[in-house]
Amino acid sequence: MKRDGHIHSPYCPHGSSDTFIQYIEKAISHNFTDITFTEHAPLPDSFIDPTPQQDSGMKPEYLMPYIEELQCLQKQYANDIRIRIGLEVDYIKGFEQETRHFLDTYGHFLDDAILSVHFLQWQDTFECIDFSPECFIDFSKKVGSVEQVYHLYYDTVLQSIKADLGPYKPKRIGHPSLIHKFQLAHHEKINDDTRIHQVLDIMKQDGYELDVNSAGLSKQFCQEPYPPFSFINYCHAIELPYVFGSDAHSVADLHQHYNVILPIQITFKRGAYMFTQINYEGSIADQYLTLSKQLDALLTGETDQIANLSNASAILNQFLTNINWVGFYLLQENELVLGPFQGLPACVRIPIGRGVCGTAVATKETVVVKDVHDFPGHIACDAASQSEIVIPLIKQGEIIGVLDIDSPTVNRFSQDDQDGLEQFVQTLLLHL
Repeated sequence: MKRDGHIHSPYCPHGSSDTFIQYIEKAISHNFTDITFTEHAPLPDSFIDPTPQQDSGMKPEYLMPYIEELQCLQKQYANDIRIRIGLEVDYIKGFEQETRHFLDTYGHFLDDAILSVHFLQWQDTFECIDFSPECFIDFSKKVGSVEQVYHLYYDTVLQSIKADLGPYKPKRIGHPSLIHKFQLAHHEKINDDTRIHQVLDIMKQDGYELDVNSAGLSKQFCQEPYPPFSFINYCHAIELPYVFGSDAHSVADLHQHYNVILPIQITFKRGAYMFTQINYEGSIADQYLTLSKQLDALLTGETDQIANLSNASAILNQFLTNINWVGFYLLQENELVLGPFQGLPACVRIPIGRGVCGTAVATKETVVVKDVHDFPGHIACDAASQSEIVIPLIKQGEIIGVLDIDSPTVNRFSQDDQDGLEQFVQTLLLHL
């Protein structure tokens, strides 16, 4: 099942006018089998929206037309895709009874729902903490510090999990690290790992599921999903159920970063993680960008060099076509020594300056060989190899090894390949 469980709609007051059908047709064309429209629910009547346009929630009079239009579309597309009718419901401290009354009234119309925190209370006022970096920074000054705002946010998320909102309370918690949205704007590094672990542990304990939300990757001052990659890995470890959500407010954003959030599809069976290959889309440059983001996601949280090089060679092997060897040589004293790789057994030691790998070390530059038979001193580990690319691994100005890729085809590696693989190596170096 390929699912996107967090999608907005033309009924979003701060979104686009893209139609339901445009969203649905794109989902079908991208082979999604299950989608949920989770429009922002109307806010409690007595709550004053603190945003300038007061457009954080759907207008109450639009709620039933939203539901009825989706009911018709469920029938229309019944043979093509599962469409769930949902809402993103705000937890607002002090408004639990009004929220419960709303859910008691309309919950039976819903197939799915998300419970999110956007508004934080401080003294007698509320702030929308994801509205703008300026508002966030001003609010942090009122509260006392950015760190105190983080704690206030996680306290409120925990209150949302524990709140009694009745039988129709959403069972999925939305973007539980939304407080990171402006982390690159306030320039403070807040260590909130313990708080995020606490939230995820209580979600697991109380039977909730997680909205793994890709929208943060597109936010200028965030550049990571909600929650960050390492915590998605933690969810696997504690077997916390999760649903991918693109949090799309336009068709252009639908399914954004799906192949990054789920770089290699992971399922948990019989006590072990199972991996399956995915498809890549877009231009060659786009595909390499996705690959580098996937690598970052895959390696985040792991510090063992051999483990990370092994997974890097594996992900390259499943991504690249028409190759017969991919792997690493590591510099030890004055020679290259074979490291993790995919392919036939290879030469174990290569002197600096010899062969394509040794030349890349000597020159500290990428070497692309269109035809290995024309390269003086080429070391033939696999007789099938016809072309080769070698990229040096340079960390803090020093070469630590090379990435070596062979192909059975002459002139296999283009400039786009070189650019993409060099970008891949820069991402890899962050984890070595």
